[in-house]
Amino acid sequence: MQEPGTHLSHPADGRAADGTAEERAIALAGLMERLSEILCEETAAVRARAPASRIAELAAGKQALLQPYQQLSRALQDDPEGSAALPEEIRQRLKRQAGELARSCADNAEALRPAVEVQQTLIDIVAAAHTRNQQAGYGIPAGAAAPGYGRTGYSRAPQVRAAAAALNTRL
Repeated sequence: MQEPGTHLSHPADGRAADGTAEERAIALAGLMERLSEILCEETAAVRARAPASRIAELAAGKQALLQPYQQLSRALQDDPEGSAALPEEIRQRLKRQAGELARSCADNAEALRPAVEVQQTLIDIVAAAHTRNQQAGYGIPAGAAAPGYGRTGYSRAPQVRAAAAALNTRL
């Protein structure tokens, strides 16, 4: 396994899409391995309640690998003759990596599900509070001009009751 954070971006991964089917298959297997590693790291970080910045870094690493993954997968699918001629060793490696990637994805989704549910609950609470506050006359309604502004742009301080809200960014 590579040092954490060192495998988050591999710009060369997409270049293999122009090579032979064997080169594409080898690159795809390596890409699936790195993607599985990032998913495992992210899963561990979520379960350890790591700072949101670390989880965001891992999520960005995942995102950076998705386009090359799609390109390589598509290139292999578009070359059925080359794919059919792959050596058995490469086929088995692809199969192993696909299985590992599927397990990593499932485990990652399971770890992220509670965090996503909590975040959605917080968003729903903030949205409901905002709606209640607007209905009660707090703040300035969306699309309305602030009271007290004239043609010159001069304003007296408007009398607006405000409500504060905060969002915990740690999972």
